[in-house]
Amino acid sequence: MKKKVIKYFFICIGIVIIIFILPIMIFFEKHYNKWQIQQNFVEFKIENPNDEIEIINKALKIYLDKMHSIENFNIYDSKKRYDFFYYEDIHDSLVDMVYRNCNGDNKYDDKCEFKTFDKRLDLEYLMKLGEKICINGEPTENAKEILKNDEILQNKKLFYPQDEKALVDENGNFITNFYYQSEMYNLFYGKAFLSEKYDNAHTNKDFDIIIPIDENFRILFLDSVALEYPLGFCQEYNKIITSKESNEKLNFIFIPIKLTKNGAYDILTLEDIFYYRNIYKDTNKIMQYLQSGNIYNEYNNIFNQYQTLKNNNFNKNLNLKGDGNAKN
Repeated sequence: MKKKVIKYFFICIGIVIIIFILPIMIFFEKHYNKWQIQQNFVEFKIENPNDEIEIINKALKIYLDKMHSIENFNIYDSKKRYDFFYYEDIHDSLVDMVYRNCNGDNKYDDKCEFKTFDKRLDLEYLMKLGEKICINGEPTENAKEILKNDEILQNKKLFYPQDEKALVDENGNFITNFYYQSEMYNLFYGKAFLSEKYDNAHTNKDFDIIIPIDENFRILFLDSVALEYPLGFCQEYNKIITSKESNEKLNFIFIPIKLTKNGAYDILTLEDIFYYRNIYKDTNKIMQYLQSGNIYNEYNNIFNQYQTLKNNNFNKNLNLKGDGNAKN
């Protein structure tokens, strides 16, 4: 009799778990996962699922807004940024200093913001500038004056890409060249395109939005335009001209995208952007994709896609199916 009571007791407990507790657990798990996605990712609607340019423009604005928010944040979000600006050597975070230096989340100021730059400005222009103002890695006496009086270098103004209707045209070309002047410094110019669609066996994304960046141009631009620092410019220029490598040194900004039924997710967290800068670099080392934890070398694949597009004068962009036959 005692054994039967114990048996029925555990049966009743099991029934209670199945009927009441299990649905509650499933409910909380479902909503917790949804909360996690809302915390890290931003979903956007796509009117035409095969329109690459629509996807690029919408995802790019979300990404830039995330990048901007890392240093331009509300005072109440300081705790969320604490670890970003924590330094071991001082055992403290400089988050309050970042908040002051970047003027919080106030808009239309000139602190930690995007700025435009002249479309005539490229690596060739900066290399010719180096010939003019640099001698053996040292700036000439009038170098700073030349930088300040150069019309093309000084052709820059505040820019809010998040507010633009479109950032790239129907061919994937940036309508306006711009850069971000802050800890998260980077350039946005030239061409944006979609990578071939990925096999989800090695990643949880469907494809990347790719923005090629010439690393030599990026570094020389920083010292000549963003910082107006002749010594730094000439030191970097000297490294380039004395190197046996090609002047062109390509890296690729990537924005991973996951498709949904009616749209897509930009699946980059603030941590991804701040700590890893989501850049495929030519390091000849394997890349670890941040979200999935799976190791996969992407740089060579992206570089080959870029070269194919370049050889075709970018007349064909890579579409969502990855066959390279999208309309230009």
